[in-house]
Amino acid sequence: MQSKYHFRRYRLSQNHPFLVALVTEEKDENGKVLISGFNMTRSITYVLSRPNKFIRIDNPNPLDDAECYICVDALKDKPMKYFSKPLKDWTLSEEDEKVIDELVKQKLK
Repeated sequence: MQSKYHFRRYRLSQNHPFLVALVTEEKDENGKVLISGFNMTRSITYVLSRPNKFIRIDNPNPLDDAECYICVDALKDKPMKYFSKPLKDWTLSEEDEKVIDELVKQKLK
């Protein structure tokens, strides 16, 4: 089953991984694809500097077991040119997908 979410690197945030919420991918009036979603980090220092802005999730990178956090502040309608191609084999756990579904309802709808 194809997940409704995928991951890309976001060039404007030093290539931090970015969780893309596919439900908000749309074309603007010029035919450009816009992407919305949430930045992710593994930096515990950054998370501790703003602890109420992050949710811990299982690391979606199959080659990494470090703790991973997602920022609850959404980035909306960014041009696709700022993102890499989707990252292969990165997946959300079922539990994390439910958390992200709720976050999408709150922040992106």
